[in-house]
Amino acid sequence: MSGKLDLQRKIEERFLQRLKSLDSGDKEGIVRNFKKLWETEERYSYHVNKRIRDGHVSSEEEFIKRVFEVLAGHTSVILYEAPRWKGCDFWHRIIYSGKYNWVVIVGEPGTVLTAFRVEEGRFAESLKGMEDAGYKAYRGKENRQIKEIAERVLLRLNR
Repeated sequence: MSGKLDLQRKIEERFLQRLKSLDSGDKEGIVRNFKKLWETEERYSYHVNKRIRDGHVSSEEEFIKRVFEVLAGHTSVILYEAPRWKGCDFWHRIIYSGKYNWVVIVGEPGTVLTAFRVEEGRFAESLKGMEDAGYKAYRGKENRQIKEIAERVLLRLNR
């Protein structure tokens, strides 16, 4: 399991480097630069527009706030190893907030892959589906530094 925790730390460090770049910005700067947390600007635009279309949020700013609420108050961290049949070796770090029923998924490069609402009471069921598809789950640990940065960013977003 030590190797899994080392991997979690590597993913977190990569993600923290990106997250720290938003920690000193004002509200406008945070909103403008938030897409830099994602693997690409195109993927970010796709995901934010999908969440608005699906009625999970009403605006880009609400989406950004929700992601930071999840990061600031997450209650669960799970690492997933991709199945070997996928032909690659990659990991996902799933950060979950039971309060909001939202997840933020951070990939091995330290970028956000997606963020979305999970129907109430369905988080465990969705994890089971991943395991049934061949992903291996490992219980991770919350990262206090991610929570603290996200809390500070949220304060500026809510001004």
